[in-house]
Amino acid sequence: YFSNARTEAFSEFFATDTAIQPLPEHKSAMVASGFCLIIPSASSTNSSVSKLNYQLLIIGLVVLFIGFLLMAGGGSKDPARFDPGMFSFRRVTFGPVVTLIGFIIEGVAIMYRPKKKNDE
Repeated sequence: YFSNARTEAFSEFFATDTAIQPLPEHKSAMVASGFCLIIPSASSTNSSVSKLNYQLLIIGLVVLFIGFLLMAGGGSKDPARFDPGMFSFRRVTFGPVVTLIGFIIEGVAIMYRPKKKNDE
């Protein structure tokens, strides 16, 4: 599968005398003394991350950002003066709930696996 020049160059680069062996046809790679360099072929488009995963990740990040913005503020400009606005419903309840929803969306985005289509 590989010419002698490639084999010698690869062996010299990794300082090994081990024979280089190709992997199955669906992947192109070179293996030498436990090191494996895998180069996916153009025909293999099996990815565990789909477009929907990326969309959900972005939506989750936006919801997280909004939740943190809702919790921000409420402090007094004068440290000697108490401002009860820091304990408002928006900062104590609504902001954390929105943030929790954002984290749940992120978890779903990471764990979601698209259904495989069978061409039978």
